[in-house]
Amino acid sequence: MSGAASGASQRQITELLRRYADGDDGAFDALCQAIYPQLKLMARARRAALPGSSSPSATTIVHEAYLKLAGSVSRDWNDEKHFLAVAATAMRQIILDHLRSLSTRKRGHERDDSTLDQFAAQMDWTPDLVASLEQGLD
Repeated sequence: MSGAASGASQRQITELLRRYADGDDGAFDALCQAIYPQLKLMARARRAALPGSSSPSATTIVHEAYLKLAGSVSRDWNDEKHFLAVAATAMRQIILDHLRSLSTRKRGHERDDSTLDQFAAQMDWTPDLVASLEQGLD
């Protein structure tokens, strides 16, 4: 789905990105409103890949991504595609943080200093654990 399909042309999106890069904070809000349907679809797709029902809603993911991006030091997004790629990364990080927090609660914050082979042999390789491992490797 492109920006044009969600009500804003690519040119309008690019103009909002330029204005935001130039220091117009209101342009960021207008940008997010213009591509909100697209962001919501992205969040739904990411959420659908998660196991269980304890994952955050698509709306929560979009809103947290908004806060993360609004608080970002960088304002230099080239175009709509670049901005959406950064938003997708923010959503991925939010979901991984959520999975990590669930996993931490399940473990009770206990630390295990065993070797990697011992660790691998005794672990129940749940999606939470795999997500945490992926985040650590990133």
